[in-house]
Amino acid sequence: MPLKKIPFILLAFLCFCFPALAQTETASSVFMKAEHYRKINNLSAAVQHYDMAIKLDPTNYQYYYQKGQCCILQKDYNCAIKSFEETIRLKRNYVEAYTRLSWLYEKKSSYLTSVKSLDNAFRHQTDTKKRIEYKMKIIQTLHAVGQFGKSGTHIKDVKAIVTPRSPEYLDVLYYEAKFYNYIKNYETAKQSMLTALRNLQTVESQKIARFYYELGYAYYHLGDHRSARAAFNYANHGEFRALIAKMTPQYNYAMANAYYSSYFFSEAEQLLKLSLSLDKNYTKSRQMLKIVNGKINNFPAINLRSPLAQSEPNPVVKAKRLLDLAEYQLGARKYKDALLSTQTALELQPRLYKAAILQGVLYFKLKNYDESKRILRSLANNRSMDSDSRAAANFALGLVSKSTGDRRMAIASFKAANYGNFRYASDNELNKL
Repeated sequence: MPLKKIPFILLAFLCFCFPALAQTETASSVFMKAEHYRKINNLSAAVQHYDMAIKLDPTNYQYYYQKGQCCILQKDYNCAIKSFEETIRLKRNYVEAYTRLSWLYEKKSSYLTSVKSLDNAFRHQTDTKKRIEYKMKIIQTLHAVGQFGKSGTHIKDVKAIVTPRSPEYLDVLYYEAKFYNYIKNYETAKQSMLTALRNLQTVESQKIARFYYELGYAYYHLGDHRSARAAFNYANHGEFRALIAKMTPQYNYAMANAYYSSYFFSEAEQLLKLSLSLDKNYTKSRQMLKIVNGKINNFPAINLRSPLAQSEPNPVVKAKRLLDLAEYQLGARKYKDALLSTQTALELQPRLYKAAILQGVLYFKLKNYDESKRILRSLANNRSMDSDSRAAANFALGLVSKSTGDRRMAIASFKAANYGNFRYASDNELNKL
């Protein structure tokens, strides 16, 4: 080969080799550049270099994790979630990735997914203090977003690792009692609170109120109303005042009044008995219970009122006597007879709205649900009716709709019935839904 050609061959060789040498940069060296860019807050360049490192080595979980951290700084939460999901795909026990995912899903209001991620962090975490912290966060989140019924397993998990000396011990017992009250296991809830109170070191009313409230709530539903009142004496502060008020004879009497006015006698009777079990001397409940019981299976009263109603010459008085008769017939489950009495009363007095409401309830008792709803809905929409009668019609429509599985109509009706004597009962029914 002539010597004069050698420089040209060497030049061609070097031009070919140097680009190739530039392309032999390793994944770790690119990753280090990404870390440098992140530290100097050049986040776009950092993400670009993380992606380059991942392309060179897609099996390194640390590259995905650090990219996720950078995406958080950019507030690109979808990018961060994808990166952390890839991190745990490659390293199932990477606790920090799970806690980051939990935080991100909470930011996006995906609370149950956030809880699931934090539960995974709990399973892989070895530090007991942090495991307790994760479970308490899960329980508090479920409580805050109305999913407290899902917290039972988490409460058991954290209770298994706390000790009486742990700062979280009393909080765990509190949530345990709250959960068992929620699922109506009142005896277990009571025991949890008694244990907590034996370990409570303070007597400050604001700090002990929540414990005594859960204890009183358990006693109340166990039927031990004397112990409930004693516990509520220590809980009657702040937010608990209104809650305790719902477990008083006055509150149950007010609710009974709503059911009675809407012709649901059985429900009214139960609430009045509960009111008197709280205070046997509560006169209003005693008097109303006497009236309700007087209309249940009182056949002599029916036999007495029937001829009087039929023979009454004055149409206004006759309509009222027929309504009175129909109420006793309802209490005796003579629904067809009661329906006939209300129909005659309404023919005489079309604006006798109590008879119309009773008619709607009677069709419900006779399982003619469509006609029952039609009548009650018509009354509820009648703007010429007085407010009390419209509230009674809406409340009755809510009860009928709930019983027939029409949840949307039930909610709308109870909201519309939230007036006067029906306010407490409507709120109570809405809470059930």
